[in-house]
Amino acid sequence: MDSMEPLNMRRKRWNLLGFVASVIITFGMMGLIIYGQEHKGQLEDVLSILVVILVVALFAIISYNVKRIIKNKLNNRAK
Repeated sequence: MDSMEPLNMRRKRWNLLGFVASVIITFGMMGLIIYGQEHKGQLEDVLSILVVILVVALFAIISYNVKRIIKNKLNNRAK
C-alpha cells in the first residue's frame, strides 16, 4: 500500500474487506452449526476461536476510531 494513496480509497478497501470477512464468517458459522449438531466439542472450540477473533477486531476498530477522533480534535484546536 502506497503511503500517498488517498485516505478515502484505503477506507473503501478496508470497508469492503470487513464486509467480505463478515459474510464469510457468517456463512462459516451457519455451516458449523449445521455440521456441529453431531460434533459439539469441535463446534464449541471453533466458535470460541471465532468469537475471540471478532472481539479483537472490534477493539482494534474502536481503538483506531478513538485515536482518529482525538487527532482530529487536536488538529482543530491548533487551527
